[in-house]
Amino acid sequence: MAERRCEICGRPIQGQPKIVKVEGSELRVCEECAQFGREVARPRAGSERRARGRAPAPRRAPRPRRSRPRGVDPFSEGYEVVPDYAERVREAREEKGWSQEELAEKLGEKVSVIRRIEAGKMEPDVDLARKLEKVLEVKLLEPLESTGSEASSSGDEGLTLGDVVEIRRK
Repeated sequence: MAERRCEICGRPIQGQPKIVKVEGSELRVCEECAQFGREVARPRAGSERRARGRAPAPRRAPRPRRSRPRGVDPFSEGYEVVPDYAERVREAREEKGWSQEELAEKLGEKVSVIRRIEAGKMEPDVDLARKLEKVLEVKLLEPLESTGSEASSSGDEGLTLGDVVEIRRK
């Protein structure tokens, strides 16, 4: 059996170690160092051996990953928020005579989200833009425009990296 040493001073412990709590940590210490902490109940004989051999508690299985973020409408792809969304939201809210707090309550969103949208610091996702459109009766979404680079120059092979990447030279 390995010689037990005090976890504070490092000296060999004669007899049973004292278990004390020092600043939230339980330490096995000698008689002299026990004064530096508050003594906790001694483990029953053999329990230390059992605790070391015990397998850790089983972990819960991770949740399956979603193919898209929570709350994202699968039909929202193909739409983008208009560039002047901030002004449209603010003007529509003011026309209705609502405060930012009232609009946030009607949407079930935080006031900080409304403030950031109206300041142009946060672009709403398609789902939130749809809610804003419905509540404020304003147009915020438009279909994505094709860029014209979708057709590859070599025929029906689809997009290539060269079709998508813009090369910058120094």
